[in-house]
Amino acid sequence: MAIPTTQSSSFETWLDHVLKEVIGDGNTAHLRGAGKPFDFSALDDPNTPPEWRLAYKVMRDNDAAPQWIVMAQELRQLREQIRRVLAHFARDYQARLREAHLRGSVALERDAEARWRAAQERARSLIQDYNRQVLTYNLIVPPPIGQSQPLRADEEIAAALRSAEQAGP
Repeated sequence: MAIPTTQSSSFETWLDHVLKEVIGDGNTAHLRGAGKPFDFSALDDPNTPPEWRLAYKVMRDNDAAPQWIVMAQELRQLREQIRRVLAHFARDYQARLREAHLRGSVALERDAEARWRAAQERARSLIQDYNRQVLTYNLIVPPPIGQSQPLRADEEIAAALRSAEQAGP
């Protein structure tokens, strides 16, 4: 049997709705079973269309998930990693600036500024790589799920710096 490809399939419409609701914003951490392998036993439900059972069996037998789901998880992890790195860079910058001002050292201030510029360039490079992966993801994700938004380097850097300034020493 062929897998349905039209939007008229009630199962596909329901599945699209559920996937968009669950994955649409990329945040699935609150869901039961988050971070655990998908439980395919629920897919043996008698309400599962016969044409989908083979696909589910193949996925279950091979411990597989569609590429776009794996990519969505990887993108979430990478986005959080970028934000953690930026937060670290910004806290380090703020600490070095405070130290330079306490000592009244122009040399230490210049060093802090130089390190911050290098950190920003590193962050921009990480974000550029992330955005390339977002583009690839957006090309393969099913339309009902929705596209992932690229990160804006300037906004991410500014947010990290604001957070570090507010946190203080």
